[in-house]
Amino acid sequence: MKSSVSSSVLASIIFSSIVLTACGGGGSSDNHTAKPSTPTAPEVTLPAQPIGPSAAKPTKPEKPSIKPVESPTETDIEKKSEGLRAGLAVDNFLSLQRQACGIGGYTYDDKLAEISYKHSNYLSYLFSHVNLGGVNPHQEDTYQNYEHLSGPKNPFFMGATLEDRVKTAKYSELSFSASENIVQRTERNSNGISTTPEEAGINMARGLLSAPYHLRTLVNPNFVNSGSNVSMYTPSGTDPKSSFGYILTSTGASKPNAAPTNLSGITTYPCAATTGTNTALYDESPNPTKGTGRNLRTDPIGQPIHVKIWSAKTIKVSNIKVTDVARKIDIPVAVIDYNNDPYKNTDYQLPDNEAFIMPITDSLNSCETGTRKNCGLYGNSKYAVSFDVMVDNRELQKKSFTFSTGNVNY
Repeated sequence: MKSSVSSSVLASIIFSSIVLTACGGGGSSDNHTAKPSTPTAPEVTLPAQPIGPSAAKPTKPEKPSIKPVESPTETDIEKKSEGLRAGLAVDNFLSLQRQACGIGGYTYDDKLAEISYKHSNYLSYLFSHVNLGGVNPHQEDTYQNYEHLSGPKNPFFMGATLEDRVKTAKYSELSFSASENIVQRTERNSNGISTTPEEAGINMARGLLSAPYHLRTLVNPNFVNSGSNVSMYTPSGTDPKSSFGYILTSTGASKPNAAPTNLSGITTYPCAATTGTNTALYDESPNPTKGTGRNLRTDPIGQPIHVKIWSAKTIKVSNIKVTDVARKIDIPVAVIDYNNDPYKNTDYQLPDNEAFIMPITDSLNSCETGTRKNCGLYGNSKYAVSFDVMVDNRELQKKSFTFSTGNVNY
């Protein structure tokens, strides 16, 4: 229940992707580590250093007081089943969101689900025993002073990188692309009532769909296979009766050796059939507001709108209007496209036929509890969206639709 969970709900959303070619043919990878390498949640504060061939260790390392390490037992079978069931609910939710916008649904893949299961539990195992700062959540590195918890000694280790993990799962035999989306969420609840993994997973999936750089991979029609997992743990140093942690890992992949899929016309998410979106975005890596001075934690933006024309070489979105239907309020917006892309010439650079519309909600009093005012768009409200698109500098197309938000997310 919303009233039973404290306002200190924290979530971090981080993305990685790779492209693999047939084994033995000099395969390459692209963007297979999260950038920048940041802690997955603000409360992860202690320094950690990956160990490499030339990494120096302290002569007498000081070991913190941590819980004893326990290997997984047969009792973990039920926990694994619960995590995979929650992951399947996430896959179904995302698949329905895609289909509603004409993108096509996902096909469940048990190998991808196993990759997600192992990696989310790798992170949960690590963070349940010790707080570490500087952890790249897409990596399964070994850390100085914590060798017994990380890298190959972690009982859920499957490979140092996403590329290693998909190769372990025997995906490296064919040409394909893969993506990995991770959300970490922590809750504190004085009543001791935790959110179920399935409910937490759906909430985190909505968060992915409100994060531009994750959203664009989740609505990519070429990613047709998916497998997810939600792990639940007690964050290190907290009371297991009132503190709860969740990690959603969702691994997607294209169909091996399939030709690229191109949708016709203007595709968007949200779209006319979309209901129940998040109202706000509080965090994403990479940060979509980079260079603006905005702190999303304190000054969130509303549910972003992804725009793409697959058949176009370039698009330019203009004449944008986002209106709260009931309140008759026009919401200011910012646009990210190839002209002002904050990640130009990086792995996250947007193609020229894609853009984000981001509602700027600073003036809205959308929070329903607490003292803060800006919680993005208003909850359970309809928003009319319209805009023009100049296609390849020669053809003007128009688009309009209405979508609705769900409950206010904090």
